[in-house]
Formats: sequence, structure tokens, C-alpha cells
Amino acid sequence: MNIQQARERIKHAKAENSTYITLNSFGYSNKLTSNDLIELLPELKELKSLMTLDLGGNQLSDIEVLGQLTSLKTLNLSVNQISNIEVLGQLTSLRTLNLSINQISDIEVLGQLKHLKDLSLSGNPIKNPPFAIAIQGIEAIRKYFEDNTRQKYEPVYETKVLIVGETETGKTTLFNKLLNPKYLPSTATKAKKKSTVGINIKTWEFPYTNDSQETMKANLWDFGGQEIQYTLHQYFLTKSSFYIFLISNRVGDNEKIHKADYWFKVISALGKDCPVLVILNERHDRSANTFDINKYIRQFGANLGEIEKIDVDFDKNDHRWDYLFESLKRKISNLPHIGAETEEDKKKNYRKGLPEKWIKIREELETLAAKNNYIKRSVYDGICKRIGVYENPAGKKENEILSQDLLLRFLHNLGVIINFEDALLRNYLILNPNWLTKSLYLALEDKTVKDKLGGKITSRFLEELWKSKNYSDEDYLILLNLMLKDNFEIAYKVEGKEDDYVIPMLLPDIPLRYEFDTENVVTLIVRFVFMPYGVFSRLVVQLNNYIDVQNVNGHEKQIVWKKGMLLDSKRGCFAEVIESDDREQTPKEIKIRAAGKSVEENKRFLEQIVSRIYQINDDWFNNNLEFGELIPCNCEVCKELEDDAEKEMYSFKTIRKFLRNNIYETHCRRSAETVNLGELFDGVYNTPPNNRGDNYYFLDETQFIKEARDKVSIRQRIGAKQGKRGEM
Repeated sequence: MNIQQARERIKHAKAENSTYITLNSFGYSNKLTSNDLIELLPELKELKSLMTLDLGGNQLSDIEVLGQLTSLKTLNLSVNQISNIEVLGQLTSLRTLNLSINQISDIEVLGQLKHLKDLSLSGNPIKNPPFAIAIQGIEAIRKYFEDNTRQKYEPVYETKVLIVGETETGKTTLFNKLLNPKYLPSTATKAKKKSTVGINIKTWEFPYTNDSQETMKANLWDFGGQEIQYTLHQYFLTKSSFYIFLISNRVGDNEKIHKADYWFKVISALGKDCPVLVILNERHDRSANTFDINKYIRQFGANLGEIEKIDVDFDKNDHRWDYLFESLKRKISNLPHIGAETEEDKKKNYRKGLPEKWIKIREELETLAAKNNYIKRSVYDGICKRIGVYENPAGKKENEILSQDLLLRFLHNLGVIINFEDALLRNYLILNPNWLTKSLYLALEDKTVKDKLGGKITSRFLEELWKSKNYSDEDYLILLNLMLKDNFEIAYKVEGKEDDYVIPMLLPDIPLRYEFDTENVVTLIVRFVFMPYGVFSRLVVQLNNYIDVQNVNGHEKQIVWKKGMLLDSKRGCFAEVIESDDREQTPKEIKIRAAGKSVEENKRFLEQIVSRIYQINDDWFNNNLEFGELIPCNCEVCKELEDDAEKEMYSFKTIRKFLRNNIYETHCRRSAETVNLGELFDGVYNTPPNNRGDNYYFLDETQFIKEARDKVSIRQRIGAKQGKRGEM
């Protein structure tokens, strides 16, 4: 993009009174320079409502002029040449900031931005604060700079390495070869070749490549590749880690290569800012050679760290394996949080590593892990208090501001422990991650649960299953509760049943026959740009207390199946919620139809269901999933169509944009009839939801919808009167 193209975009944005403008140069040969930005500033300042600015992919080094755009809430400066960000301290309204892939080493100024919530820093040589703090997000950064004690820091030589990909791509072979470089899959027994169930976890130790006197620890997590396991995998895909993505690059394995899109999207959503090494595993040099690494660098380079690929044949311990083995050791050793400060860092008072008190706590947890699979949070709190790391007293500051929660988050990202921030998960520290992962996957992979019971189980069955593996009564109770709502959300307890549980992802694909009266039906489609496995099963768990029960062949049964459910609001409304059948369909959709005697109740129930989808995105995917609501057309032609797929659909986001730019009508492309946008909203929502999945709008649209109805109504009345006069 050159400066003239940028001017055209600014001119267009001004004409539409836009709050958003993108001047990024991704995909362009021409880039905006710092001088271009200075020249464009007077025109940018004329955009009085500007709240979102995208300047990614340019050649910017000096951003001083941005200090005058004080209304900005979202700013993308990724893939530039910026080193000094002091001016960003003036943008006190910022909520979202992307600084990925620049030359920034000092981010102390960001601690001043009280409203900043979403921060991307991958691909920067961060030194202040220590990278181990910076990668934990803006809250950790603020706390670090509030700490007045500046305690001594110790170097870190440990990280988490996640090995992911489809089944039979060589993940477990790589896992074994890293632990034993002479291992060859051709010599392994049949038992050792068996596909991974769940996650294998072991520590790979090797000399730190920058100082052979130090030992580097890589906590290897080998993830099973079967689709049924993907939902649980998402709980353990962490930030601040190193990802190895295995692809079978053998002739005839093109389907596995095509599934790279899924894995990159999942890693981008859950492992943001992490480097990714793609390993193409061949067999006997028979390479399919169809994987385009540049496609993924272009698409995900700004959200992830370095993306590279290496070809190898695991059946051979040749020069390619030697290169991969040494490259991995070097890449892991050079992760930003690893190692000690340089002399230059010390001169600038930059620190690296972890506070020495954190190191002591880590050592005590390691000792406990030798005899305990888990401990209660209260035990951990006692260790922290004894060593001198306290939680913040309400409304007060303290000397040791680097709190217990920050350490837990760091150890969780290292793969040393498992601890989550919500509900029961917060009350336990899992010191042996292998114990938890194998326990949960055991229930999912049991053939009786999958094939005979169809996902419907009893607590007694689970108790016997786990106790057969020598689990204690306390183990059983903890694991059962971890599976339920507000925790891992794998299963739900059937309402009114003492001992019955359901695992939605294991339910049958085909629904039971059921009755659904479409009186006053209200329809909405939630369309995902990318929908990971498990979104719908979590939705079932969250809404399980509304699942309708009907008489089927003389038996009372819940109307729920793998990709659908019928809900009863208990207030005279029923809702049919169905995920698109085809897993390969892009984009994915969840269709919601609410019906009953009261239109207002139907809309209210629909809103409640949609809000749960947004909650799942917030709770489990850091609001990184892209999706939006589609509203069916209400013109006379579309209303007569029984199949919603044939109707014209209107994007919720597009309608909001029209209304905010005083456009109150559109035309149906199927019938050419005029459609009132205000009435379109009225057909779905009682009160329009706000701030749904975009950064463009922050005000309530109720007034705009009212104006849409009123202005069109007045115009129609005037037209009717003029028509009557003409007839006379």
C-alpha cells in the first residue's frame, strides 16, 4: 500500500464517519514509512470517531505522531521496525494492542495503560520486564513494575514443548527419538507403536547450547491425534510454549496435510505468541511435497512467533535427523525466557529469569510431586507465605507484589503443574500432569462408554473404572467433579437423576424422533470462521438443565444427540439448537430456532442461548474465535420459504454498521423487496446485545433501531397519502 492508496481509504472512512480504518500493507509490495505516517496524520485526525487503527505490515520505525490519536481503543502495529514505544503511554484509552514482530526491548510504559486488556508481543526481544513476566500478559507486567523490592532473579532453563498433529503422523516416534536419539520406529514393538491415548508427558534433558555447564529441561507433551481427544487437548495447549506440529508428508497423505489449517488456527487461538516448528515426516524419501509453509507464515505470522519447517524421515538416523535434533536443542535454548542476563542487560538494569523466591517455591513443589499427584491450594498458599510471597491484601500494596497466581500461571505454562483459574480447578494444584490427563482420557476412550453406553454413564461405572486403576475415593470425587460444568465441561449430571451422567461428545450422531411446534418461530444462525472441536459439546453441558424430555417408544428420554438438542425454557418456549452436520463444512454454523406462544419469551430464550456461545469463547478461547450472528430476511418471499438455507441472510455486524451510518433500509437480493433493518432486529432480539465480538461499536443501538422503524414508517405513511391523492 502506498501513501495515495492510504489517502483513498482515509477519505472513504471520513465519508462514512467510520470508527475503524486499516492501513496495513500485508500482501503489498509498497509499505508506509514513518514519514508517510507523519504526512497522513492531519487526515487521520479528521476522523473524529476513530477508535480502531491497523498499521500492520509497514516499515514504521518512528510512531511519535500517534500520540495525538487519543481516542484509539484498538491499535495494530505488528510487523514493523519499531523499537521505542514511549509515545503509547499517551493513548490511555487503548484496550487492544498488537506489537508483534518489532524490535521492542523495553515495555515499561505499557504499565500506565489502565484499560489495556489484550496485548500481543511475540517476535520482540523483550528485556524489561523479564520475558518470563512479559509473556504472562498485561496484568503481570503491571505487577512487575509496581514491585519496589526488585528481588534477585535466577535464570530459567526449562520450557514446555507440545507435539501436536493428526494421528499416525509420527508424533510419538519423535517423542521417543528425542528421549533416545538412536530409536528407530522399525525396531519398536507393536505395543510401542500403538497410537497415543491422551497425552504422554516426559522431560527431555540436554546441555544448554549457550553454556554446556547448564542443563536444559524440555517438558515434552505428546498429544494423541484422534478427533475424540481434541476437545480435551484444548485445556492443555498453553501460551509461553514451543509447538512442534507433525505432518505426514508421505504420498497419499494429502488429507493430513490439508488439516494443517485446523491446527494452526487452534494454536493461534490458545498458544498465542508461541513459535511453531513444522516437521514434515516422510517415509523412504517418498515426499508428497505439497505443504506450503509461506501460506501459514502470511496468515498466522503476526499472532504466532517464528514459523519454520524441516523435512525428515524418522525411519533413518541420517544427516536430516541429526540436523533436526540439533536445531531443536538450539531453538529451545534460545527461547526468550531462557538463560541469564548479558553484560549489556546488566548495565541497563534489565533482569531475566524468575524471582529467587519463585525458584524456592518451585523446588518445594517438585519435592511434593515425588509422592503426591495433587495438593490443595491451601497447601500451596502455606508454602508461599512461609517463603515470603503473599497475595495482595484488598485495596493495599505489598512488598512482594509478584503474587502466587502469577507463579502458578508460569508453572502451568511450563508444563510443570496443572492449575486453572476458575471454580474447583483453582482449588487444586495437579503436581503430576500425567495423572490427570491419563485419568480423564481413560473415561473418554473406554470402549464400553463409547460403544455400548453411547456416552450415558453412571457415577458408579466411573468409580469402578478409576478404582480398577488403583485410584482412591478422593481421586474419584475430584476427577468426577472436574468433568462437570464450570470445570472441564466434559460431562453433565442429568437433572432429577441421582446417578446418571452424559458425555455429549460421545452421544450418537443420529437424533431421536421428537416433536417441535414452530409457532411464532424465531431463527438465528451463529456462523463461525473457525469452530474448534468441543464448542458445541460445551454448549450442551452449559445448557443441560434446559434439555427437553419427551416420551420416545414408551420411555422418557432427553432430546439430545452429538450435534443437537431440544431445550425447554420452562416458560413456554422450546428451542432447537443444531450444529452443522458436516465437519468439513466451512464456515461452521450453529442454528437456533426458538418457538412458543410468546414471541417475547422466544426472543429472550434465544438471546440466552447465544450469550452462552460468547461465554464459551471468553472462558476457553480468550475471545479469539471469529463468529457472528446471521438474521434471516423477513420479506414476504423469504418468509414463505421453509428452508432457511434458501433465505437471504443479514449479518448482525453489517446491520449495526448500516444503522450507525443512518442507513435504515436494504433490499433482499432474492425478492428485491425493501427490508426495514430495525424490524429485522425486532424479529430476533428484545434488546440488541452490545459489544458482540467486534471492536468497532461501543454504544447501544436501541435508539438507532427506533429511528430506523420511525423514519421508514413516516416515509411509508407519506407515500401512502401521496398515492391516495394521485388516485383522486
